[in-house]
Amino acid sequence: MKVIRYEAHNVLGIKDIAWEMAGSHLWLVGGENGQGKTSANTALICALAGKRGMDSYPEVLLRDGERNGSVKIELTGDQDLHEDERITVELNLRRKPSGTVVEEFRVLDSTGEEAPEPRTLLRRLFQLRSFDPLAFSRMKPKEQSDVMQELLGIDLAKHDADRQETYDKRRVVGVEGKALKGKLDALPKVKDAPKSEVKLTDLMEKMEELQSKQEDKRGSELMLDAAAEKIKKCGDKIEYKEGQVRKLLDDIEAEKLVKKAALKKFDILAASLEETPDYLREIQDVRLSITQADDENKKFRDAAARKEVERQVKEARDLYQLMTDRIAEIDREKAKEIANADWPVPGMEFTEDGILLNDLPFEQASTSQRIMASVAVGMKLNPTLRLMVCDSGSELDSETLDELARTLKENDFQMLVELVTRSKEDRDRCAVIISDGTVN
Repeated sequence: MKVIRYEAHNVLGIKDIAWEMAGSHLWLVGGENGQGKTSANTALICALAGKRGMDSYPEVLLRDGERNGSVKIELTGDQDLHEDERITVELNLRRKPSGTVVEEFRVLDSTGEEAPEPRTLLRRLFQLRSFDPLAFSRMKPKEQSDVMQELLGIDLAKHDADRQETYDKRRVVGVEGKALKGKLDALPKVKDAPKSEVKLTDLMEKMEELQSKQEDKRGSELMLDAAAEKIKKCGDKIEYKEGQVRKLLDDIEAEKLVKKAALKKFDILAASLEETPDYLREIQDVRLSITQADDENKKFRDAAARKEVERQVKEARDLYQLMTDRIAEIDREKAKEIANADWPVPGMEFTEDGILLNDLPFEQASTSQRIMASVAVGMKLNPTLRLMVCDSGSELDSETLDELARTLKENDFQMLVELVTRSKEDRDRCAVIISDGTVN
C-alpha cells in the first residue's frame, strides 16, 4: 500500500495542502524554516499512527484560532484487507465551545463503508509508525541496536539479564563453596573411625551383668572353700576321737555321715563351678571399651562432620558447574538467535554496544552507507504500508538523493523527506514547496 493523495486543513502549522502522490517514490517537501514542512509530515503520521503509535503525539492538532480541521489520506488497496482498489483514512478535528478539541477518526473502503475498529486496522499496516530512516542513521549505537532487535524480533536484553542473574548466583555459590572448602580443610582426617557411636549405657549394663555373674561365681568359690574347710575339720575330729576314745565310735559314725553329705555337696559345687566361665577378662574388655568410648565417639563425630562438609563441597561444585553450563547455554542461544536473524541489510550484525555494517561500527560507515542501510531497515519495518516519513533531509547531498530515489523506485516504496530550500536547485528537486502553511 502507498499514498495516492494527501490533504490537510487547519492542522498544526498547516492552513491548506493537497498533494497528488500517485506513482511517486521520493517526495521532497521543501520550504524555509517555520513554514509548515514538519507540520505537514507530522499530521500525516498522526492520522496513520495515532497516539499509541507515536512517542510525541501533539497535545492539540487543530491550528490555533480555527474551529475545524481535517486530515485525509487516500491509500492504494491491499489484498489482505479484501480491498484491492482504495482505502481512505480520515482524521477530523472540531473545537467545542469549551475549547476542547475533539478528534474523530475513521477508515473507509472504496464503497465508503467504515471499518469497525479503524485504529486496530492501521496498527496491522503501519509498524513502528514513527520510524525515520534519517533519524536512525544519527541514533546512538545502543538506540540503533534496540530498533534492530525490535525489527528482527530479538530480545538480547532477556539473554543478558538471564546471563547476569545466573552469573551473580554462580558467584555467590563460588564464595560459599570456597568457605566450605576452607571449613573442610580445617577438619581433621579421621582414621579407623567407627561405623556408629558407642552407647555407654549398653556398656554399663553389660558391665553390671558381668559383675553380677562374677559375684555369683565368687560366692560359689567361698561356699566351696567353706565345704573344704569343714571336711578338714571333720577329719581332724575323727583322728582325734579315734586316737583318744574308741568309745566314741558312734560319734565317729555320725561325723562320717556328715562328711559324706559334705563331700556330695562339694562334688556338686565343684562341678557347677567348673562349668561356670571366668568373667574377669570380659570385665576388663568392657572396662577398656568404656575408657575408649569417648575417643571412639569423637572419631565417629569428626568423621561424620568431615563427610557432611565433603558432601556440601561437592554439592557446591556441582551447582557452580551447573550455572557455568547455563551461562554457556545462554551465550549459545543468544549467538544462535543473532545468527538466524533475517537482517534487512547484508553485512549487518550486532555487537555488545551497537551494530556493525560490513565489519565496521555503524557510525564509522560513510553517510551514504548509513542512510541507505537505514532506509533498508525502514522498508523492512513497513512491508504493507510502504511509506516512510523523514525529517531533516537537508544534509543529504545530490548524489545521496539520487541513490535514494533509485532505491525507493526499485523497491516500490514512498518516502516523504523535509528539505530546507536554500537554492533554486533545492527548490527544483522538491515535489512541493510549503510557505506559510500552504503549497506554493
